[in-house]
Amino acid sequence: MSVCPNCGTNLEEGAKFCASCGYEMSPRSNNQESDQEYYTNDNAIEPEIVGSPANIVKDRMVAGIFAILLGTFGIHKFYLNDMGMGVLYLLFSWTGIPSLVGLIEGILYLTATDEEFQEKYVK
Repeated sequence: MSVCPNCGTNLEEGAKFCASCGYEMSPRSNNQESDQEYYTNDNAIEPEIVGSPANIVKDRMVAGIFAILLGTFGIHKFYLNDMGMGVLYLLFSWTGIPSLVGLIEGILYLTATDEEFQEKYVK
C-alpha cells in the first residue's frame, strides 16, 4: 500500500491517481521522497465539482427544439429535469394533446430571454 505524496491518503497498489486530491502518481510512486522531489502540485488534477441543482444551466434553444419536434413524447420535459411532466406527456402521447402543448411551450421557450428561461423552466 502506498501513500499519496500530495495529500497523504492511503492508496491501493497500482493506483495511477489519488482518489482524494486527483494527484497523478508517477511510476516511482513507491518512493515518496523522490516523488515529492520531482513532482509538484502542478500535475495534480483538479477534482470535478458537481454542481447543485441551482447551478444547472440548460440551453433554451435545445429545449425549444425538443418541445416543437418531440413534444408529443415529453422529451423537452425530461431535458429540463421535470420527470413527472415528462412521464405524463409520454402517457398521453396517443391523444395528440401533448404535441399541441409542446408546440406552444417550444414557442414560449424560444421567445423567452435566457434569464427568464432559467428562472421559469429549469428545475
